[in-house]
Amino acid sequence: AELARKHNTRSIYALYSSSELREARVKESKQEQARFTALLAAYEVKGFVTFNEQLKYMWDKDPPPTSIDGDGGNHHERSIALAFGTLLLDDIPEPSTYRQATDLKNSDREQWLASIARERTMLEQQGTWRLVPRKSIGSAKLVKCKYVFKKKRIKGGEIIFKSRLVACGYSQIAGESYSLDELYASVMAYSSARFLMSYGCQRGMLMSQCDISSAYLQSELDEDIYMAVPPDMYVDGKPPVDADGNEVCLKLQRGIYGLKQSGYLWQQTFKEFILGAEMGFTEMTGDTNVYVKKFKLNGRDEEVVIGQYVDDSLILASSVEAQQWLMERLSKRFPVNASSSGEISFEEPGLLLSMNVRYSRAQGILQFDQRNAIERLAEKLRVKDLPPRSLPISPDEVLPKLKAAEVDVNNYLSIIGSCLHLAQVSRPDIAFAVGLLSRHSATPGEVHLRAATDLVRYLYSTRDLYVQYTRDPATEGGNEPQVFGKGWRDDKTIEER
Repeated sequence: AELARKHNTRSIYALYSSSELREARVKESKQEQARFTALLAAYEVKGFVTFNEQLKYMWDKDPPPTSIDGDGGNHHERSIALAFGTLLLDDIPEPSTYRQATDLKNSDREQWLASIARERTMLEQQGTWRLVPRKSIGSAKLVKCKYVFKKKRIKGGEIIFKSRLVACGYSQIAGESYSLDELYASVMAYSSARFLMSYGCQRGMLMSQCDISSAYLQSELDEDIYMAVPPDMYVDGKPPVDADGNEVCLKLQRGIYGLKQSGYLWQQTFKEFILGAEMGFTEMTGDTNVYVKKFKLNGRDEEVVIGQYVDDSLILASSVEAQQWLMERLSKRFPVNASSSGEISFEEPGLLLSMNVRYSRAQGILQFDQRNAIERLAEKLRVKDLPPRSLPISPDEVLPKLKAAEVDVNNYLSIIGSCLHLAQVSRPDIAFAVGLLSRHSATPGEVHLRAATDLVRYLYSTRDLYVQYTRDPATEGGNEPQVFGKGWRDDKTIEER
């Protein structure tokens, strides 16, 4: 329409009524459906899909905001791509675009719409942005945004539909909308998480997890950053306007997800709170994302330890009163997600870093595994029905060094990355196999891909294996882990530490 006005001519949409356009879209949809049916028939006969057919029917990209009303773009071909992806993957995929999530043919459409509404309402209530006229920002560049959709498993195994509006950080400009020294944010190490579980089990402490909702939004921005309005704010395919008819954009006031500096700002916000005078925690010597506090409460010596991984926390407390003391203050400052938080036990296992954590304080037993993550990986690679394996990799396996890749490198790296995560967290038995296979990441061949698939078969065959910590009262502290925090370690020598 803008191009037509510029050249003093008529837009094609001005020549037809809305009903005529609707009829044309319905007709086109039927034609596309017929083509799709023919493609499926050809697929059944040939047993394969040509490269050109893949390009035509499976290519997917975000539609530009100006076509959000559905009148433009390859809407039906994207719908076919979604359906065809479902056929090949044997699963209902998560939508990758706003258009896919809200498509009338999407069986989960209502759940995604409700999730999108919850997300935007929450962002507005948090004061994440304020509307300003587009012309008032001068030559400042707008940061793009998009919705990211995820079916997430929470504590207890329930699946929830989660929509998150994120800024497209790649469209930010260094020195204008972010500083180069505000990009890095550390997290608790895997070894620190295992140490805390061992420490809490040995000391007989209460163990719980805490999930802070919309963590990044708790930090305030110190730069002027302007973002385009999200797709669900468009009205009849056009961006919203103010009372004077001026197109508006969003002036961000909080660290929304996707901004380059959001992780850094959130870590600093949490650190300032937990180390402040009100809380009085101390950083651990070896991991700055683990915080310790020893104090007196109601005349008793208490101890609280927090391990922080972005917005997830593992919390150890020496008593119920100490745990309540922490949660009362933490929930006053940050919104705590009750459905993903709570005490960890055998009856209600915790879910931390994809680990299923089971803990009995009375018996002094803690177990953790990654069965859910292994099953998802096995399902993705379709190895669940294959014969089991008893070794991560065969001792007779020959893995030659190739000059060129024979298989899809990204697919191979995805498998190796998933196995590497498992090896680092709860499955050290596959560490050698993962290390050996990762040497061929640049040029994997058929033999390497087969060995990686066999490794996943081994993981699935042994998915019930777990790591267990037990409390041994007879040791009298001989095997008890020790915590050394900054500022209170002068009573021990270097050798003792």
